[in-house]
Amino acid sequence: MPDIDIFDLWRYLLSIVVTVYVAIVTARTVWGYVVWFGSSRRYKVMGHYAVVLLLRARVRQFAGELLRIGLLLVVLGGVVALHWVLP
Repeated sequence: MPDIDIFDLWRYLLSIVVTVYVAIVTARTVWGYVVWFGSSRRYKVMGHYAVVLLLRARVRQFAGELLRIGLLLVVLGGVVALHWVLP
């Protein structure tokens, strides 16, 4: 009989369920915005304005936050690596 750890199985199944849920909710939200921005001329202009604002955002203004996110990802990667290396 294979040695199956129930905690690892639960964690694996939960990660799959949460990933699928987040993907579905994100896709529904994006699709809702696409439909709403395409519903009339007024909202279409608002959609184009929102896209222009997003394109005009400067990366330099968010450099500190992006650096912080990158450092946290490195720390998370280190913790995960130590989880696999240490018994």
